[in-house]
Amino acid sequence: MKIRITIILLLLFTISGGATVAFAQTSNPPASIHIAWIDSVDFHQVNLLVSAWGADGLPLTGLQAKDFSLQEDGGAAFHPDSIETTTDSALWVTLVLDTSGSMDGTPLLDARAAATRFIDQLDPTDQVSLITFSDSVETLAFTADKIPVYDRIDSLQAVGATHLYEACAAAAGQFAGLPDGHRAVLLLSDGRNDPAGAGDPEEAIRLAQDANIPFFVIGLGEGIDADYLGRLASETGGMFRQAPGSADLARLFADMASLLKTQYKLSYLSTLPADGQSHR
Repeated sequence: MKIRITIILLLLFTISGGATVAFAQTSNPPASIHIAWIDSVDFHQVNLLVSAWGADGLPLTGLQAKDFSLQEDGGAAFHPDSIETTTDSALWVTLVLDTSGSMDGTPLLDARAAATRFIDQLDPTDQVSLITFSDSVETLAFTADKIPVYDRIDSLQAVGATHLYEACAAAAGQFAGLPDGHRAVLLLSDGRNDPAGAGDPEEAIRLAQDANIPFFVIGLGEGIDADYLGRLASETGGMFRQAPGSADLARLFADMASLLKTQYKLSYLSTLPADGQSHR
């Protein structure tokens, strides 16, 4: 059966067929939501896994079933039958770090420390990938073994240009073929795409939208391409945070880890007919 479900939590998002997510949100919303997946395999039972966070970038905690409103085919609004807070959903996350020459010195040292702390907060079964970019893009494939990721982070050096677009596209493309579930990209950059013509700025956004991969973006300093980084986050259902200095990175990376590991599972019984038609 094909179904379409609209979920309201201060902002409106539309889920089609349990896979593709179309987002409608303002540039600086008071609260945001991302739907990791929707499961209607055992229809009429419908389950959704969602993340919710405030403008401060921290997860919204203590939400109850009454805080969520749902409608089917424009009918009367109703609340989910049950809601469960979870911090142990399996996560596939790609960490993308800018290692261009402008990151040399303290910025890279602070970035390495913050990235290490972020990985510390993941569960043993969480899968992490590492992408670094400067004149080229280098990738460490997804692994639950965090030791090679720690080792690669410890060895990072800052040199060269900023192939931002290529790195973002590589990150979004890494999820092809992986099972649906809780997936995200965490990106740190302190600059603009350089050379300007390297890569396609729209490729990462297209790939991420098609695969329902949110980009959570940290822009460091005043030299960033805030317009592009903001679009990358908002148009994929993620979040953009700015760090005035590298000393802020530890806190922001920790906030991101807390957000990615805090989710809600919503469940309800649908009243839609199992007629093989599309419903809203």
